[in-house]
Amino acid sequence: MHTLILIIHVLVCLALVLIVLLQQGKGTDIGSVFGGGGQNPLLGSRGAASLIGKVTVGCAAVFMCTSLYLSTMGRRAAVGTSNSLLEKAAQEEAARMHAGHAQQELNSNVLPALPGSVTPLNSSNK
Repeated sequence: MHTLILIIHVLVCLALVLIVLLQQGKGTDIGSVFGGGGQNPLLGSRGAASLIGKVTVGCAAVFMCTSLYLSTMGRRAAVGTSNSLLEKAAQEEAARMHAGHAQQELNSNVLPALPGSVTPLNSSNK
């Protein structure tokens, strides 16, 4: 199901880009920005929506729904697992430090051998 929604999402993204590029501009001069563009004012009445406008709205709605679904499912899959590279690196570093600390404890429990020229001090020589 997740793969199907992902494929639909990618196809809708591509369709939305193409549809937006095919649309005709609403007003190209500076006067249309302030409502003085004659037949196509920016904030004025528009008349009936064209087919390409309706398809654009439909694609945008599908895009938003698939985006919400994919982000929700992605978050649910990530709960309880460490998908972050920083989290994985921190866990590996902690494991290395623990292994190094255990090795230091092992080495500190074993006394080093004394060289032959050194005589140990003991209480009987006093």
